[in-house]
Amino acid sequence: MSTQPFEIVSHTADIAMAVRGRTLAELMANAGCALYSMLLGPCNSTEQIERTVVVDSIDRDALLVDWLNELIYMVDVEQLAFARFEIVHMDDTRATVRCFGHPIDETHHRLKRDIKAATHHMAQIESDGSEFTARVILDI
Repeated sequence: MSTQPFEIVSHTADIAMAVRGRTLAELMANAGCALYSMLLGPCNSTEQIERTVVVDSIDRDALLVDWLNELIYMVDVEQLAFARFEIVHMDDTRATVRCFGHPIDETHHRLKRDIKAATHHMAQIESDGSEFTARVILDI
């Protein structure tokens, strides 16, 4: 696995992320960090709050997209940013994640870009036996 667990990938009309992880759980956590990196900058923050998030979906590809959309919702509506994710439970259709972060303070945080949603278009998780990889297109 490369040293960076995610990278920003160019895409014609939107933006995409390529995410890696040794396990499916690590891939999900790295996808959360990648999203916040694109929204707010480096994935680091004080851990002032903890939130448990449960996401149910039809398969693991959709689960990743739904997970990212839940995080986008928490930025947009609840004004929360997370920097660390602890996967409590994970299977192909359900994830329970403890999220650690802080409220977004507009005097100290400025959104780098507005991300409307993670899309199902071309979203796919793959595994080569040693790591999981995924690419997700984000609507900006």
